Amino acid sequence: MNKKIKDAKVQEEDNLIHIKFEPDEAIIAKRDFLITEMNLLKIAKIIQRYKQLRIQELKTKIKLQKNFTDIHQDINRLKRILPKIEIPKILQKEEPQPPKEIVETKEIVKKKYSDDIERQLEEIQKKLLTLQ
Repeated sequence: MNKKIKDAKVQEEDNLIHIKFEPDEAIIAKRDFLITEMNLLKIAKIIQRYKQLRIQELKTKIKLQKNFTDIHQDINRLKRILPKIEIPKILQKEEPQPPKEIVETKEIVKKKYSDDIERQLEEIQKKLLTLQ
């Protein structure tokens, strides 16, 4: 059994191919690899932020749906409790309603990223600086 393992190791060593890089090529390859790794970490950070925002959006939608349900129940309860009032046609006025202004508000969301990803990005940037 040991002979089979030794033969397999010898075959693996025979199949290895070594490539020699010039020093400049090695530095460029390492720099490209680090830049790629940095870009992947940035993408991971963006995905993580997207997940946080998506969870926040879903929580807000659930809260909004609950509020609508409560309001609908309150309106129905008021319809049952309050008496129906009939206003004579003479007293009814049709008042033109001014157009409502729509005010858009944007909520500023604080950045909360994983410290681990930030640390890794800093390490890669330091390595890139040492290569240049």
